[in-house]
Amino acid sequence: MIKPNFKFLNFYFKSFHQCIHMRSNHFHFANYSRLKIDSNQVLKKLSKTGRINEVRKLFDKMPERDEFTWNTLIAAYAASEKLTEAMKLFKETPIKSSITWNSLILGYCQHGMKTEAFDLSSTWDGN
Repeated sequence: MIKPNFKFLNFYFKSFHQCIHMRSNHFHFANYSRLKIDSNQVLKKLSKTGRINEVRKLFDKMPERDEFTWNTLIAAYAASEKLTEAMKLFKETPIKSSITWNSLILGYCQHGMKTEAFDLSSTWDGN
């Protein structure tokens, strides 16, 4: 009769458990990433319809926001002439890219606020 090697079996089952755990974490991450991408697309489509209140509700419910998310909401507020809200978000945005700056500056220009657009653009250091 062959005696089982309990050290090997213990190692095997621990390794197997870790693999399953890693795969489930990867699956969770993949699903979460997909959810964020889907939420961003819905956010973008809603913003194009001008339904700014729904856009904001979706934004507020998103557990994680990326640069695209913030820029979409800033641009939506700017396009809806809600420039005070757009500026507030602009100040809260963790990452300000050229798209972020241009979204707000364009909003000011589109609504005849060229002085504000110029003042904002003069504070931009290009980073």
